[in-house]
Amino acid sequence: MNTLNVVLFILLVVGVSALVTIALIMLSRTNHSLKGEYDERQQLMKGKAFRAAFFTGLGYSLLVFLLDIVGCRIPMETGLLILTGGMISLVVYVTIAIMNDAYIGLNEKLGSTLGLFAVCGVMNIIPAITNIRSGGFVKNGVLTNSFANVIIFAMLFIISAVLVIKHCVMNRGEESDEES
Repeated sequence: MNTLNVVLFILLVVGVSALVTIALIMLSRTNHSLKGEYDERQQLMKGKAFRAAFFTGLGYSLLVFLLDIVGCRIPMETGLLILTGGMISLVVYVTIAIMNDAYIGLNEKLGSTLGLFAVCGVMNIIPAITNIRSGGFVKNGVLTNSFANVIIFAMLFIISAVLVIKHCVMNRGEESDEES
């Protein structure tokens, strides 16, 4: 596959991703039933999850800053380093919210959330596979920004796994309550 084909393929994936994102944003603004409805307990749990994610992001930023001060270079491009911190904070928020039943709203379904994650995951793994084939992840011993798709895919995979595990644990708990 020559370079022009790879560039065109990446542009196609980015274009389709942008169109899907714009369509979803427009749909969510016009259809109020798509907005999640949360009870007071869920709102409080989301607040605790936000707080934990904030402090995780702050800790990550301070760690990267301190490593830079002492001269320890992390072999990642700056953009990827920043994105990684954001993704770690996001995973902390979502995981805490899921574990406290505050991630999926009262009017939302697990299947639609997992479906959205699957679509986003596919849209990120396709360019990642292309970059693996072209060897574009590492240049001069530094992980490049093209690795971002792998990080986002990993984040979506982790969140999906937490959602499925929580769902299975809740179903198992409901079954044991019915047997009692």
